[in-house]
Amino acid sequence: FLAEFFVLSTDPNYCKSLKLEIITLLATQDNINKILKELKSYVNSDDKTFAASAIQAIGRCAQSVPEITDRCLQGLMALLTNPSD
Repeated sequence: FLAEFFVLSTDPNYCKSLKLEIITLLATQDNINKILKELKSYVNSDDKTFAASAIQAIGRCAQSVPEITDRCLQGLMALLTNPSD
C-alpha cells in the first residue's frame, strides 16, 4: 500500500507534506529503492517549497535506512550542480 502515499499533483499542500512524512516513516531496506525513485521525481517539482521538502525527506530516509546513506548523499550532492534554484 506504499504507493497510496505517493504525492499527486492535485493534492493540497498540507496533504503533500503529510504524505512525505508518512513515506519516510515507512522506509525500509526492502522498499527504499521505490521510495527514493519517487522522491527524486518530486525534487524536480515546479513548487520549490515541495521540492525542498522532498530533499529533506531524502535526508530523513538516509537516517532511517543507514545502508543507503552514501547513495542519498551522492544524489543530494548532484543537486548542487543543478542550475535550478
